[in-house]
Amino acid sequence: MAGFALEKEERIDRFFLKIPYGFFSISVQCKICFSSYEEGLSAVVEKGPFRFGKYSCKVFATDPSTSFLEEEFVYELPFFLSRKKIRKKLKSLFVYRHRAAERDLLRYEKYAFPIPLRVLISGSSGLVGASLGQFLRAAGHEVVHLHRGENISSHHSISWDPQKGTALLEELEGFDAVIHLAGESLAKGLWTFAKKRRILESRKTGTEHLVSLLYQLKTPPKTFISASAVGYYGSSSAILTESSPSGSTFLSHVCEEWEKAASPLERVGVRVVLARLGLVISPRGGLLRAILPIFRLGCGAKMGHGKQKMPWISLEDTVGAIYHILASKEVCGPVNVVSPSILTQKAFAKIVAKVLHKPCFLSIPTCLLRGEKAKELLLISQEVAPCKLLQSGFSFIEPELQSALQSSLPS
Repeated sequence: MAGFALEKEERIDRFFLKIPYGFFSISVQCKICFSSYEEGLSAVVEKGPFRFGKYSCKVFATDPSTSFLEEEFVYELPFFLSRKKIRKKLKSLFVYRHRAAERDLLRYEKYAFPIPLRVLISGSSGLVGASLGQFLRAAGHEVVHLHRGENISSHHSISWDPQKGTALLEELEGFDAVIHLAGESLAKGLWTFAKKRRILESRKTGTEHLVSLLYQLKTPPKTFISASAVGYYGSSSAILTESSPSGSTFLSHVCEEWEKAASPLERVGVRVVLARLGLVISPRGGLLRAILPIFRLGCGAKMGHGKQKMPWISLEDTVGAIYHILASKEVCGPVNVVSPSILTQKAFAKIVAKVLHKPCFLSIPTCLLRGEKAKELLLISQEVAPCKLLQSGFSFIEPELQSALQSSLPS
């Protein structure tokens, strides 16, 4: 399958394999040395609980329409670890990986690009950016990362300063699409005056500077996808579509300024898409990763009265939606990147507990969730509809939370 063919190049990557083990996770750091999926992939465990560990992966075709993904992990455990439990966790992990690979191949087949794209991604180390970069590379597209810092520009990365807007213009030439995902974390730290200023400036100023650089290019990209958030709408009891007005909260103001910063590129014929992301669900990061240890201890709880609506989307569908937007030239302007399934916060907590086979009977009263941060991230209610995605023909792979969690959380 062409989607799994990579450019022939020798390089070394590293990844972390996390294996749930009781209330804890075992982290294994692996070094991967490979030239292409066609020739196979191998990894050697450098550190972790295994006395010895070697991973290998091969993709091979039996006929023009059928391919097989074969993975093998040979390991030796120290005496104090249960081989039965580790085997069960590894089996669940591989089942998930194979299911995800099959879904990715279906998406690659659905969206046909005449030639591979050259894509620039900012925020590529984040939850969405890292997964999107891997997905695009596996599809055969060239991915270049826009990194903050100096003197790290290479064939696969470009250095820039988002606050000063400094980067070499000639390095930004020749991209088919730019996907801008960078921004200060909302969840980390207290929302002090300085923190709120960083949240706004990292999005508004960073986008303004990147857009200014792209505006000066001899050949600007055909597509510019800038991340935004459903926080744009504020709290509302109405069904929110892409045409709904902005709210009056701090995050509404941030998103409004963020989106305005991207609009100048429309003047030079660039298709600008504003991806208003909902709560991205993945055990690799975000809210779910933060609450999983609590739920695994049987201490899961609803926040406040629990009736507030939560616009969410799985990480897999987030990546798929962005790929769909890249391929759909008619899609432009704001796009709600959320699941069509609307959940209350209480229902969300109960489903997480159910998938983990844990109770969920606790409640954190509203009086304990004080401050602007809690109000805007935990207690706000939004019923957001993905109208543009559905109208343009996007198919959700994981529209229901329970199935999304069951596929991403090894049992």
